[in-house]
This record gives sequence, structure tokens and C-alpha cells, in this order.
Amino acid sequence: MDDLKSIVGHLSRLKNEVQTNKVLTALEDDQKDVHLWNAYLDADSKVQQTDGGRSPSWFQSSWLYVECYFYRRIMSAIFLRSGVVAEAAVSWLSPYFVLRLDALIMSSGMV
Repeated sequence: MDDLKSIVGHLSRLKNEVQTNKVLTALEDDQKDVHLWNAYLDADSKVQQTDGGRSPSWFQSSWLYVECYFYRRIMSAIFLRSGVVAEAAVSWLSPYFVLRLDALIMSSGMV
């Protein structure tokens, strides 16, 4: 029951961030792709701030990145629940999760 409350809490915060156009924040789970997401976010932040803009937010950033980031944040809500190994946490969501994650990581240089 606490796991579900944790997931709902993370999703509620995510909903609020989207609705109020908050600045995108670094991912905090321990998955092997987190450094890729955060590195892109850091680079995008530097570019936007150099151009006199603000840090990337939900409505003021690349829509492709923001859309993918949105779904990654949903997955992060599941990863962050207590005491669960990530692959086991999402295996009930998609039997192809590991294959999709590997494909995402391998294609990150092309995006």
C-alpha cells in the first residue's frame, strides 16, 4: 500500500509541474539511463540560458524531449518506490521493457 501511495504522490507532483509549466528537473532514480537524460537536460539548460531564456520547462523546450521525459518521469515514479528492483518493478507493465530501454540508450546519439 505504501508503494502505491508513493507512486501516486510522484504522479501528482508531475501533474502539477506540467500544469504550471515548471522547470524540468533532473531524474533521481538509479537507472542506467538517468545520466543520459540529465546530461541532455543540462546541455539544453545551458543553451537556453545563453540565449537569454530560462531553463527548459514543460511548454518551452523541445516537444520531443519533453514528451519522452514525461513518460520517463512516470517510469521514475515506479522506480523510486521502496525496495523494488527496476526491471522487476516494470515487468508487469511491459514484457519488452528491457529491450525498449536498450534500444533507447543505443539510439540516443541519433536523436
